[in-house]
Amino acid sequence: MGDYDYAAAMTYARERLSALGVTAESGNLANAAAVGITEFVWRNGPIEDAHAGARGRRNKLHDGVMFARNTWVYHQALEAVNSPKQYALLRFEKRILDRELVWPGTSGTLTQFGYGALGEIKKHVKKSIDYLMYLQETFSSERSFSPVVSSRHACLIR
Repeated sequence: MGDYDYAAAMTYARERLSALGVTAESGNLANAAAVGITEFVWRNGPIEDAHAGARGRRNKLHDGVMFARNTWVYHQALEAVNSPKQYALLRFEKRILDRELVWPGTSGTLTQFGYGALGEIKKHVKKSIDYLMYLQETFSSERSFSPVVSSRHACLIR
């Protein structure tokens, strides 16, 4: 993945999070990780483009629908972060890309709300999850870790 110094980024992220009181000991690190994953994998991608543009109005992808879906995706991410299972991120991916699952708080599905952008959405989510899995594998020797993602890059934070 290039010359990027992941170890230095992890150290910096740990220091910044700790300064903000976000630690495993405080119990809020998993929540921060889930928020970051939701932003990285779901919110800041083609679904936001679909929501913000004419396609969103046409598909009835309004603010209330996005809020309900983002809340649900956050809870799925939190479940993945807290799971001891090796492939929890892949289960997370499968759930958020399920085209038939009715979105909580709505009567629609990804097929309806994402119409016209389904390929882009799938590609973005899969690419993002693959990246997180790469980091998970790369840093799996760490004693404990949670994937925490910013809009610029992903890090594993102990």
